Amino acid sequence: MSIGSNSEQTSTIPSTGAFLRLPPEQVQAYARSLTVALSTSGTSRWYFLEHGNPRQGYHQPHEFESYGRLVIDRVMEIAAIIFADGVQTLFIPGFAGGQGSRNPEYHRNMQWVYRMLVDDVTRRLYDRYQMGVVFRGAWRRLFEWLNADDLARDFEVLEQEAQGRERRLIWYVADDFIPVEVLPLVRDSLNVTGAMPAMATLSEAYYGRPLEKVDIFIGNNKPSVAGLCPPLLSLGDLYYTVSPITYLQADDWRRILYDHLFERRGHYRDFQSMDETTIEEMRQFYTATQGAIIGTGAYHRASQSWRPAPWYHSDDTP
Repeated sequence: MSIGSNSEQTSTIPSTGAFLRLPPEQVQAYARSLTVALSTSGTSRWYFLEHGNPRQGYHQPHEFESYGRLVIDRVMEIAAIIFADGVQTLFIPGFAGGQGSRNPEYHRNMQWVYRMLVDDVTRRLYDRYQMGVVFRGAWRRLFEWLNADDLARDFEVLEQEAQGRERRLIWYVADDFIPVEVLPLVRDSLNVTGAMPAMATLSEAYYGRPLEKVDIFIGNNKPSVAGLCPPLLSLGDLYYTVSPITYLQADDWRRILYDHLFERRGHYRDFQSMDETTIEEMRQFYTATQGAIIGTGAYHRASQSWRPAPWYHSDDTP
């Protein structure tokens, strides 16, 4: 969807409140062409605040299974909200970030979670929300590391069963920017034309769709994309929730979508059209915010968590 001049935008862009109230059917035309990534960070905090016993932890398999099931169910609910608004391609990292810092017991328990991605309960969720499922990235290396090679076959079977659905949920694990699966295409193109193939061409071969970038990336906590960029793609607009991602509600998603579609698009700065009052207001705003940096925060020692400014500063506690 294209957005024209500032004067055109004023008459065609809905207000934020009106956009939040639109039924999904009226939002789908705006979002159908978008690619979204939803990072599942903060799930342990959410689980222990809402469901688990932080004093017991989730060291036992049944406790970790409860954690994994609740997280998958909640992530599927959020994915369904995003798909309902017209998005056709949603990337979700496969709960793999930061595993190198966890203990072996945690790694063993992660096998339970990965098996849940393809078990009968989760398959029913895919069917309920009409999601086609694709697994991409370094899953095989991850399974080898976890001694769970049999999972690769289960993932392949699920992909085949869910083919043909417009809604595509892509579970991915960080991999080389150009995955080994598309290297023959790169080699052939270089040999024949002397040039790299277009990224959209490689993406279509790899993902089944000619993707070029993730339009909207939604993360949590410390703004970072380390290990979270899907292979072959770049990242567009970045959004980070302060609370764990599993607290994300439909209105939160709509506000993100509104910002991406309207607040960050099609604007240009025409200083000659600004009156002196506007220029002075701009000066006061940037004077007041000198030294303010989006993405800074401080470590909260008691809860062992990073918190962003302006909600928390390092001098708030001794």
